[in-house]
Amino acid sequence: MLRQLVRGHLELVQTRTTHKNRTHSILAKYNHTSPCQKLFSKQGLEWLKTIELTPVDRLLLDANLQTLATLNNQIEQVTKPAGPICRPRKETHESRIAHTRSVHPPLKQLRIPTIAFAHN
Repeated sequence: MLRQLVRGHLELVQTRTTHKNRTHSILAKYNHTSPCQKLFSKQGLEWLKTIELTPVDRLLLDANLQTLATLNNQIEQVTKPAGPICRPRKETHESRIAHTRSVHPPLKQLRIPTIAFAHN
């Protein structure tokens, strides 16, 4: 059951990313840049509803925004039963250092071969 929840969560997040990319594509077509730092925040979503677009692009953008709202609700519903497994783990500075040390040993332990260059 947990595996299905995680897989379902992943699929929903990937679909949400696709719709966000489509929204960015529409904005790029008109050279629009968001006045907000986060485009999909409340303020950013309000701005998206006010920008001038062709009727077709307005229809597509509004459909993307509705789909994103639905996907956000679905992701929230799927995340609740899965508990902390679907939520990103809060990483501490110490855990990052420990991981880095385990993946990348100190340089003095590495044996780097020397290369001799012939001078003509």
